[in-house]
Amino acid sequence: MFSLTDKKITIEQLKPGDHILVRRHGILYSHHGIYIAENQVIDFSEGDIFDKEIKQISLQNFIKGGTLRIRRYGVYSDPIETIKRAKKALNEKWKYSVFQNNCEHFATWCVTGNKESFQSQRTYFGLGALAAGIATLGKMMYDNYKKSKV
Repeated sequence: MFSLTDKKITIEQLKPGDHILVRRHGILYSHHGIYIAENQVIDFSEGDIFDKEIKQISLQNFIKGGTLRIRRYGVYSDPIETIKRAKKALNEKWKYSVFQNNCEHFATWCVTGNKESFQSQRTYFGLGALAAGIATLGKMMYDNYKKSKV
């Protein structure tokens, strides 16, 4: 496993092969892509939720007023290999899934060779905690109900 850091970056600081992201809708989610050069990004988006594709788009279209950030993995990643994977994916059909195959899975795969989404993992953890809280509340209510019947 590697350690992740996301930090703000300027356009001038970008290097080919960088895993970049922009925060959208406040802190609700981040959109991820691979900066390839000359203000171009390869990302997994465009289209509606059921018709997403891996496309090469302009950096300006990728940012769309969001806050540009870079993801660092804490281990060396080969930018040439990252760009090769991203360009190879342009010719492949990827089936989009919010939790199992999204833009973060794509960008992480380009850099590391593994499809992972830390946003999805946080969502699963949050849903699990919510379910545990609801179950605990339900048990407390049931216990109180039983006591009131005695």
